Amino acid sequence: MMIEVKDLHKTYGKAKPFEALRGIDLTVGDGECLAVVGKSGSGKSTLLHLMAGLDTPTSGTVQVGGRMLNKLGDGELAAMRNESFGFIFQRYFLLPRYSVLENVALPLMIRDVGRADRERRATGSLAEVGLSDKAGNRATDLSGGEQQRVVIARALVIEPNMIFADEPTGNLDSETGEQVVSLMFDIQKRRGLTMVMVTHDFDLAGRCDRTVTVRDGRIIEAP
Repeated sequence: MMIEVKDLHKTYGKAKPFEALRGIDLTVGDGECLAVVGKSGSGKSTLLHLMAGLDTPTSGTVQVGGRMLNKLGDGELAAMRNESFGFIFQRYFLLPRYSVLENVALPLMIRDVGRADRERRATGSLAEVGLSDKAGNRATDLSGGEQQRVVIARALVIEPNMIFADEPTGNLDSETGEQVVSLMFDIQKRRGLTMVMVTHDFDLAGRCDRTVTVRDGRIIEAP
């Protein structure tokens, strides 16, 4: 799935407006892994959220897989996110009262997939990240690295076309973070997924196909 961003602007506030993005132009190729780097407050997470349809631009366009996100209704946009986009964020957003299996199956539950089918698919997704033996555990009883692997399994269970990752190792120690990112890159390459990753870690960014740097709401490097 290709992403095309044209003249993207995002301004927050009215009394004292803050221009988070100032005319971004960017293309992400089908199956490409792109790293977006920059200091805190540079606008990199805002850019990812707009590309993923989690926020709306003040002006400009985001086209994903040939569909213009700002022209989709709320229901169409929600369906596209649920069916095509996998999300891996620094915060895990796991439901504490749900088991690991139920957390992974949640996107399928939202889509009204039958219980037997969603449990089968969630079981397969957990196997892919090496957590088959944790299916019945409460998600919050797991280590940080295990919880992030649950998040990866949840992202994969919908069989997405692309992955959006925002500081996916931000809460992990270096050894655990290495295990998680190695898993992410392996799955991304094996499945041929488009992946956009926001990170402060330049070593991690260097493992992506391409890196762009955002500063003060503008891209300053786009090889």
